[in-house]
Amino acid sequence: MRKLLLFLIIGTFWLIVGSTVCSAEEANLDSITVNVDFQDTDLRRALLFISVDTGLSIIPDADVTGTVTARFIDQPVLEVLERILEVNDCEYKLVGNIIQVIRIPVVSKILPLKFALAFEVAASVESLVLLSPKGTLEVDEEANSLLISDKRPYLEEIVSFIQELDVPEKQLRSKTFSPQFLKVERLASLIKDQLTDRGKIDIDPSTNSLLITETSFHLTRITSLVESLDTFQPERKVFPLKFALASDMERLIKGYLSPEGTLEVDEERNELTIRDTSYYLEKVGSVLADLDRAEKQIRKESFPIKYARIEDLALLLKENLSPEGTLELDEERGLISIEDTSYHLFELGRLIEQQDSFIPKKKTYRVRFASLKLAEEKAKELLSDKGRIVETPEPRDYVELVVSDVEKNLERIGEEIRKIDKLEIWERKREYTLECYYTPEEVQHRLENVLTKTRDFEGKIIRLPKARYTATQAQEEEEFILIPQEEGPIERETVSERVLERQLSRFEGDELLSREKAETEGNVIEVRDLERNIANIEKLIEEMNGKDAREEPITRTFYIKEGSLERMAVAMANILGINPDDIEGLEPEGEWMEMRVSSLEIDLGTMGPE
Repeated sequence: MRKLLLFLIIGTFWLIVGSTVCSAEEANLDSITVNVDFQDTDLRRALLFISVDTGLSIIPDADVTGTVTARFIDQPVLEVLERILEVNDCEYKLVGNIIQVIRIPVVSKILPLKFALAFEVAASVESLVLLSPKGTLEVDEEANSLLISDKRPYLEEIVSFIQELDVPEKQLRSKTFSPQFLKVERLASLIKDQLTDRGKIDIDPSTNSLLITETSFHLTRITSLVESLDTFQPERKVFPLKFALASDMERLIKGYLSPEGTLEVDEERNELTIRDTSYYLEKVGSVLADLDRAEKQIRKESFPIKYARIEDLALLLKENLSPEGTLELDEERGLISIEDTSYHLFELGRLIEQQDSFIPKKKTYRVRFASLKLAEEKAKELLSDKGRIVETPEPRDYVELVVSDVEKNLERIGEEIRKIDKLEIWERKREYTLECYYTPEEVQHRLENVLTKTRDFEGKIIRLPKARYTATQAQEEEEFILIPQEEGPIERETVSERVLERQLSRFEGDELLSREKAETEGNVIEVRDLERNIANIEKLIEEMNGKDAREEPITRTFYIKEGSLERMAVAMANILGINPDDIEGLEPEGEWMEMRVSSLEIDLGTMGPE
């Protein structure tokens, strides 16, 4: 239904147009103006409106389509038509008094280039926006041509622009080539026939490069030719070195190789094996010839010697120096400084590493007088980083220090021990005072167990405490405690004080001393021993003077000549200063009588008949 309605409207339109043709023929088109306002109006409807408004015969082709959004006030009709048709890729033609509206045709053309590069020209066309919105541009790099499709006016303008560019004068370019594998002289001879009349080559042998000036298109072809000619065709060559060290040269020489070149280092033979093109092999040979000279390879290095005898090793090294080499010793710091060529210095370093190896030996040092602790400290100061003190044995009559290390350090340790292990350094005489009673025999017996006894030295007791008055002496002098049978008090002092005074006043030689001297000078002992054993002696003296020793009960024997059991208990209580009731267990046992007394001062022992 809508199509039928549209057909009727169009028919009516053409009837009206036909009736006005005659009047339009006489009209002056330039003087006709229109006032229109189109808002997203169909193009064909807009043309119809202008035709009705102006009385002009406007006939659109069937393929004319589009929309119009524009406003014109008193504008010439032809100008209005041109603008609304252009935006819809259309144009009009005057055929007599009829305005024919047609779609603008798109024309294509292939444009081969002789001197310019197709992709460069295409970039210029696009950057200048020479194509219409409907235009297209395709590049054929292989044929170096352009396929252009656009409206005829645009196409003609683009073709003219390209023809102005595609001339030798505007397409001359220069490019530098630095071949990787060929010498520039050889490369120039291979490409010179490819140059045009305008092309030329400039060679720089020092940098192995050449500058080619040619048109863009021919320069591209020459570039492809250079790339095909400059390929890797390697050779192999060995470079033996006399003074330079092959491993040191490795990094430097790699900088002179081509990207595909390879290098191998033979440290044992001090050689470089290189695989590369002849050009790079010549460069490497020139560089090595300059570097592998004695005067350019002199180096100095210091080697710390840990295990070997530095004097013996120095003699061996001197035999292996080059004629230019020198050697210095620093025995105090254990260093050998060598100045020689790189290669010889490397070889000497290997020799030092081989000779200065840790080959330990074990040695036992007999320490006669010094302390074992000091000997160990001195030994540790002289040990190498791998040396050690073996677990020290404990022999019965002397001290041993066992060390594992290299021979030179063992000798130094032996010398140090001989310096410190002298009797005059370590012999000591010491006096000690006993604060409790011991007989000389008891002191001597106890000291002899801790005094040094080795095959080289024996500690001695120079002075013992003086002998005190003993119970044996009392027996010999018939000192008895008398226990009377009759009644009456017992005089305690007549017994205890008399015995005590005799004990304190009887010393060797019957010398009568005061109580103070008897308690001090009489208890002094003097010993001679090694410093390392003094601590043991002092420990024993400390034990003898200790609290336990002072509280140890003193044993005395009393001989009871006569007396009753009851009177004996009373007499003992008076002597001890205790209550007679504290004495327990006084019971007759056949011919003997036993009595237990709680006292730390005196032990009465067993009392009975002789």
